[in-house]
Amino acid sequence: MFMVERGEAKLAMIPMENSTAGRVEEIYRLMPKTQLHIIGEHYEPVNHCLLGLKGSDISQLKTISSHPQALAQCHDNIRKLGLEEIAGLDTAGSAFELSQNPVPTHASIASSLAAELYDLDVLQDNFQDVDGNTTRFLILSKEQGMPALETEKPTSHH
Repeated sequence: MFMVERGEAKLAMIPMENSTAGRVEEIYRLMPKTQLHIIGEHYEPVNHCLLGLKGSDISQLKTISSHPQALAQCHDNIRKLGLEEIAGLDTAGSAFELSQNPVPTHASIASSLAAELYDLDVLQDNFQDVDGNTTRFLILSKEQGMPALETEKPTSHH
């Protein structure tokens, strides 16, 4: 969002609400302050993975971290495992932190891509409480209207 406002990116896609956990509070605080225009929306199915260190086991886990939305979307499964929740700034960041501070009793909720990037094990796929868990995103731009798709290469005129 801030990169688009500064002209460093053309579009931003920000999460507004989730079918399981409701609206994304911090976005609702930021939206009135932005000068950007809403030019579209996108619905994305969300698959959360329970990530742990390589070779770790679900039975040894004690704590779990992720973005508050992800924690809320996986609340029942977290409770079943008896884990203490630690709120983080985002899902990928919690996976990165786990890779940097390797504690075998700690897990994070993030994507399978985050597991690959940070060399973590997917201890459980589809860790969200509800199948069909979907997040609604808004697409924001500095301009009103979608930027034109540039398919042609510019031709030089002599």
